[in-house]
This record gives sequence, C-alpha cells and structure tokens, in this order.
Amino acid sequence: MPFIFDVPQQTQIEVLFNQGQSQAAMPGAFSPMYDYVNNVLLSGSPPPTADLEVKKSQLWFSGATQANSGLGPYAIVIREYTQNQQRLHLGRPAPGGTGVGGLQEASNRVATGVFNDTKLGNLQEIPPRLPWTLLRVDQIARNDATAVGEVLFNIPGSSAASPQNAAWAGSVLHPLLGDDQSWRLISAPLQGSGIPAETIANTFDDWRNLLFAQASYYRALRSSFADVGYDLVAAPQLG
Repeated sequence: MPFIFDVPQQTQIEVLFNQGQSQAAMPGAFSPMYDYVNNVLLSGSPPPTADLEVKKSQLWFSGATQANSGLGPYAIVIREYTQNQQRLHLGRPAPGGTGVGGLQEASNRVATGVFNDTKLGNLQEIPPRLPWTLLRVDQIARNDATAVGEVLFNIPGSSAASPQNAAWAGSVLHPLLGDDQSWRLISAPLQGSGIPAETIANTFDDWRNLLFAQASYYRALRSSFADVGYDLVAAPQLG
C-alpha cells in the first residue's frame, strides 16, 4: 500500500526544501530534506520500511543524503562514476560545484524534481498517485536520470543525454535497489514512453555504453574502497 506523508511531515519536508533552495550554492543544501524523509521511513513500530517498496525508497533517500552533500561512500561512488563518464563522453570531468554543468547543480536538480513530484502527485498515472505519496524508486529514476542527462550530458543526439540517459549512475546502481534501469545502456526508449525499445546490445553505441559503464563503475568502486574502505558490492541489496 502506498505510503502517504501526514500533514506535519509534509510541512517539515516543505520547510527543509525551501531551506535547501535558499542555500543551493552550498554542498549538501538538500541533504537535511533527504535525511528527514529517510528517518520518517525508519520510524514507528513497525516502521513503514516493513513494506519492501518503501524499503527500496528509503535506501535511495539514505544514499541521496550522502550524494547531495558529497560525503560518504555512496557519494564517492556516484560522483566518481559520473565524472569518469564525462571524461569518456566529453573528454573532461564535470566540475563539482553549482555552476552550469556542475555535479552539485545536477544533484540539486534531482532534489527539486523529487520534491515537486512528491508534493504534486500525478493523477494521470495508473493507478493515480495522490499528492504527498512516497515515490517508488522507478518513479524517482525519472527525476534522477533526467536531471543528470540534462545538466551533465546535454549532447544533442547522444544516448548519454535525455531521454535515454545512458551515462547516469543509476543505470548500474538502481538494480541494487531492485529497480533494473540497465536497459538505458543498451536501448533507446520508445518515442515518448520511456519504455525500452529493445534489450539487445546490437549497435556500436550499445557496446560503447556498456564498456564506459563497466570502466566507470570499476573506477568508482575502487575510489570508494580506497577512501573509506567500503565495498558497495558487498552491501545489502534488494531484488
């Protein structure tokens, strides 16, 4: 059953989002909002995370808390993966700050998308999603992938850009949350649907995306382990 934030929780999420907007030039501006949602989902007896779909979302918010601040093993993996993808696709790494094309700008854009999508809901979805309903990880993926593609890989005609977003870290990380987004590496979406048109690597671009993802993931995991001794592969996974 979908989890819906109650009125006090809605109020606090909105306060923290507005606070993040006012501090958007600072690393971690939206981490308090993410962390609050993470704690809400872990609270109670039983906690909302007793539901597997809620647990998946909670793990995403836990990782997003780190990613937006740039601190912690998940932040290292996501940012190193993304910077290496930029080296491979563009010949240069992404700057870390909030300027045009910066990693922090992309992270903040994700937070804005997640907040707006949560607050407004979507009555056109099947089944309709009411305002302030917790997003599933596959719904979060739309905001996350689109923001990264638009901010960091805005290359006309490239599969790394929206709508395919082949260079997005979630292509290899979301499967750990039980949300297979790996199709982004090997197929273009059907026009306007976001649904994979095919799932077979049969073009040069498919194989390039797969090789770039493998190289970037290896580099990201190595950096994370070297920095904090954290093995993401050995971390709990959901499937």
